[in-house]
Amino acid sequence: MKKDNWEVKDYGIRPAGNPDECFYCRTKKGGIHKEDCPIRSRTIVMKMEVEMVLQVPEDWDEDMCNFHKNEGSWCATNIISELERMDDKMGCLCSVAEFKYLREAKEEDEEKFQVFAKDIPQ
Repeated sequence: MKKDNWEVKDYGIRPAGNPDECFYCRTKKGGIHKEDCPIRSRTIVMKMEVEMVLQVPEDWDEDMCNFHKNEGSWCATNIISELERMDDKMGCLCSVAEFKYLREAKEEDEEKFQVFAKDIPQ
């Protein structure tokens, strides 16, 4: 989602720039950030896909592997420690992760993920 009001406030002011204007678009404090100013942000929905090797019991078939991660009592938050382990061993996850833009965020998306365009600093 996009935010309607992009008034230049303290967030756009940087120590390397003038104290009364946005460092990026040079708009004076109280004015409106220019349309191409990087301070102006919006919310989108992206999908992250990660390929990984996991340990599972030897007798699990494909259905059981999928059930365990998607429908069983296993919590998806548990994957964070596995991603951290991979990062420690591999140096980064760039070779196994891919991001894909899905759509502009809607109100329902922002509510679900608790990321709101209205909260983007200006």
